[in-house]
Amino acid sequence: MWSWRNQVHELEFKYFAGKQGSGYILPAQEFPEALNAEPLTVGTETPLPGGETTVAGFFCRPLIYLGWRDRHEMIFYMGQSDDGLHYFQSVFWISPTRIYEQFHAMHGRDFNFVHGVWK
Repeated sequence: MWSWRNQVHELEFKYFAGKQGSGYILPAQEFPEALNAEPLTVGTETPLPGGETTVAGFFCRPLIYLGWRDRHEMIFYMGQSDDGLHYFQSVFWISPTRIYEQFHAMHGRDFNFVHGVWK
């Protein structure tokens, strides 16, 4: 449990509609946990916390990389919805050329960076 402006919220892992990945939906733009800022190379990029990245073309638009949690769960800020909630994308780093994204409770996908393309 974490506290934000005298409110208590659980950091709950969510699956986004339409199998668009997973992450966290929160009332504040600040991620509630301290994230590791140690660089992780992904594809041809080494994103820095606070910087925009597509993770070598993995995302269709630049997201803001915030850092990583335990088990190398990389966290990216996606933006704010019309209802004021903030969305954070989660992608798991396995190696510089391999990442994993969870789409549903029992379904995810391994992506490999081969010849400059995520496959």
